[in-house]
This record gives sequence, C-alpha cells and structure tokens, in this order.
Amino acid sequence: MNLARFAVLLLVLALTQPVLAGTGRQETTFLVLADERTVCRWIEQNSQAIDESTGAEVLSVQGRQSKLRKETKEGTFTFVVEHDPEHNGLIRTVLLKSDKENLVSQETEIQVQREGAATRVTIKVTAVVSGGMRTPFLLDRFPDLDPASLQDPRNVADTIRFILEQPDETVIPEVMVIPMRETSWP
Repeated sequence: MNLARFAVLLLVLALTQPVLAGTGRQETTFLVLADERTVCRWIEQNSQAIDESTGAEVLSVQGRQSKLRKETKEGTFTFVVEHDPEHNGLIRTVLLKSDKENLVSQETEIQVQREGAATRVTIKVTAVVSGGMRTPFLLDRFPDLDPASLQDPRNVADTIRFILEQPDETVIPEVMVIPMRETSWP
C-alpha cells in the first residue's frame, strides 16, 4: 500500500472544511489499495496530523480530545473535538465545545469499507451555523438583547435533525439557521 499517498489524500480531504461558516453536509469518497484494518489503524494513530491538516493549531491533546485554535476572516476561535474510537469501520470526530457561539454542531464521519481488492473511504462533514438563539449564553452576556429578535434553539435542533436524517445520496451543501430579525446578516 502506498501509505504516503493515502496520508496526503486524507490530510487534504478529511478535515479541510470542518469549521467553515454555512457548510451543510459534504461528502468525499476515494479508494485506497490497502485492507480496511490498516486504513482504520492509520486514521486512529494519526488524529493529531488530521487535526493539523485543517489549518488549525493544535493547542493540546488529552486522550481522544484535541483543543484547537483556528484563524478565520471572522477572527480567532478555539474549539474542542473528540475522536471516537473506530467501530465497525466508522470513525467519528465531533465538536464538544467552541468559543464561536454560532458554531453549534460539527461532525466528521469517516466510513471505511472493503471494496474488492481495495478499501473505500467515505468522508462526510456536517456543520451547522446559527444566528442568535434565546439561550443563557447570549441573554446573560448581553442583557440589552431583545429576546424577540432571537430564535428558539429548537429551530436549530430541528434543522440539525433534518440534515442528519437525509439519505446517503442527498447532500445539503449549505445551511445557515438565523432568526427572521437577525441584525448581523444582510
């Protein structure tokens, strides 16, 4: 197996988009000339390199959790992701917390499956960016905010559920959930 080629493909494709604003659900698939156990083991052993491939600075790693810092055009933010252990060829990375209040959900899913003499690697990225919500995070920090201009957090949760319930052949390339009276959006 050409591990170097696989490493480059994974580093370029795996997590290059996990925190981009407005990204809905995106999918990339490629074949690797290796057995699925080797591919899963490489992914699990190289989670820090995969994190670095996003362009984020790895601040710390504790077990399966990575604390990252990312520079974007909107500024710098810090977030924590957790790399779940491989289970039946499925490897997930989920957002645990972020200091960017409108990044409410992010998940990267890597599915590894045998396909003839090769292994099919499918990478799906789902992120939801929301506008203001009626939550203590905003209401406690900004007492002058008009709660009527914010949305019910249930609207964002329902959107996340809708995205996750789509069949595999459906891709939602962009999603942004904002209240009707959002002041920071044209």
